[in-house]
Amino acid sequence: MISLELSPQSTRARSARRGSLVVEAVISAALLGTAAYALTRLARTSAVLSQQADQQLAATLTAENLVERLRRVETGDLSQQATTIAQSLADTSQCEIGVFTESFTNADRQGIHLRIDVTSSPQNRVTLHDWRLVDSSDLVDPSDGEDDNGSVNVEGDEDSSGETGEGDDE
Repeated sequence: MISLELSPQSTRARSARRGSLVVEAVISAALLGTAAYALTRLARTSAVLSQQADQQLAATLTAENLVERLRRVETGDLSQQATTIAQSLADTSQCEIGVFTESFTNADRQGIHLRIDVTSSPQNRVTLHDWRLVDSSDLVDPSDGEDDNGSVNVEGDEDSSGETGEGDDE
């Protein structure tokens, strides 16, 4: 029979190998832990960015929808209809909507500038502008219930002169 005797050198070699396996296992566990942490942070950040993108898209689509609806409104009714349409869209989209109108003159043409602000969250705000060049007959006379910047004056039935319009039959 062959007798296998272990020499002290072979025992040391096995111990060294076992020690290096433990070190490798610790290093592998640390690398896996770091990778798992990084992937978790990436997933969390991705979810936040996705939510912000959805909110930005909602605000953009709401603003574009409002602009398209307002393009179908006659110029004389623009301020009143803008408020009504904006309120309707704000209710369905859960966004805050502001519509601002302002008359302007460009060379020999007059027009109306619309600014639409839509906010879906504190970080997501969309502003769109629309300009209408109109014939002077299409513009609403400021004495017909609108103030200087085109916002509707809804304080009562009085015209801008402060008279009710009743009683003078001249």
